[in-house]
Amino acid sequence: MAPPIDTLYVGLLRDYGNPELDHAYEFLNVWAGLEEHPRLLARPFFVDVEVEKHGAEGMRARFADLLKKRPPALLVHVPLTPELDVGLDAMADATRRGVATVEFDADSSWRFDGFIRSRLRSYACFVTTHAASVARYRAEGARVHLSQWAVSPWYRGYAPEAPRTIGVSFVGRPHGDRPAVIHGLRRRGIPIECYGFGWERVPDRLQRWLGRGRNHRYRPFVRAKRVLGASLVSLNLANASEQGTPAQIKGRHFEIPALGACPVTTPVEDLERWYEPGTEVVVAEPGAPLADAMRGLLADPARARAIATAAWRRTWAEHTWERRIDALLADLAT
Repeated sequence: MAPPIDTLYVGLLRDYGNPELDHAYEFLNVWAGLEEHPRLLARPFFVDVEVEKHGAEGMRARFADLLKKRPPALLVHVPLTPELDVGLDAMADATRRGVATVEFDADSSWRFDGFIRSRLRSYACFVTTHAASVARYRAEGARVHLSQWAVSPWYRGYAPEAPRTIGVSFVGRPHGDRPAVIHGLRRRGIPIECYGFGWERVPDRLQRWLGRGRNHRYRPFVRAKRVLGASLVSLNLANASEQGTPAQIKGRHFEIPALGACPVTTPVEDLERWYEPGTEVVVAEPGAPLADAMRGLLADPARARAIATAAWRRTWAEHTWERRIDALLADLAT
């Protein structure tokens, strides 16, 4: 049996690097996937923790020192902002010395020009979840691996047949046109419960008075997981946080079915590669089509559970971080 691959995770511990918030999505997913993978021996470099203790420059110095004293065989970095970046010089040096440095890019659809392009000579490989961006990486001479979000063992414990006490939920921030979309659903009679930073500041008193759902504050991961795990139907609005950029597949597309809820989403390119529309996910345009789709699911909970069950089975069969990492390792070996 081959020895485990020494792997360094570079990314956040806390949500958006804020020590007052819950664990970051990257920690609960990418780090958890690396830590649980049977072929890897993973260790973390939590960028936000290092910044809190040593400041940004101290963090970068410690990172560079770590790479020289104990270079891993594989390094997986999930960058967030320039302020929390570990430094391209140290990364490029590790790449030249043979470390398989991998940058996992979220939001390639709108971050390529302003953030990613300047990093293309510093890493051995880039992972993108945005299929249309693959050609852009290759045109710049970068090695790129098309992957997708997935779910980790943190999401286990929920099944579609579990009791569902929430009819329709939405978990996410109220950016872009999301408040208007939610308000439109409520005006059409859909009682949708919204959870996330900022919803408490979005007024919708009349709809709440009419029994068409409420706006709730941020829920840490365990409580947000319970919301999705108690929902018959859960909505994913696929718009990017940066206005005027294309819709994109999100982690929520995988979290919702992993927790046994029936997934409903606004249209997004390439979704059919991962779930079959109509059978494993319901896709509808905002406005009347989305309201009609939800109304039909609420009126036919057996159909909602059937879609949830199909999506749940596929998620745990195909869309785990172990499967994603296996594919990446196979690509790096070629």
